[in-house]
Amino acid sequence: MGILHLLDDFLIVSKSLSSCVDNLRAFLKTCDDLGVPMAPEKTFAGMELDTQTMEARLPEDKLAKCRALIWDFLPRKKVTLSELQSLIGFLNFTCSVIVPGRTFLCRLINLTVRVKRPRHFIRLNRETKTDL
Repeated sequence: MGILHLLDDFLIVSKSLSSCVDNLRAFLKTCDDLGVPMAPEKTFAGMELDTQTMEARLPEDKLAKCRALIWDFLPRKKVTLSELQSLIGFLNFTCSVIVPGRTFLCRLINLTVRVKRPRHFIRLNRETKTDL
């Protein structure tokens, strides 16, 4: 078993799924015993690492959320800065697995430049929607 600590994240690696689950439970119990708060929604990194096929992928629930967010934005002409930042944040997370996706974030990020107020509306142009 191994535990990798990076900033505020931990990665537990073991020979089997059941062993990983056991080690995760032991780790969470230790954190609880020490009074270290752990957010349940942050327990899993949100990606699957398959050492058999040497692939990293998003679980189906994250893919479904990604599709839903994009389909929500496509028909809209304007979105608020906070809505756009939320979308960019989620898409940026997905780029940890789908690396070429970063190319398509540039236009979205550029739309947020010099916009200060979270409720300020930003127009989604055709190019931006094509990237989505």
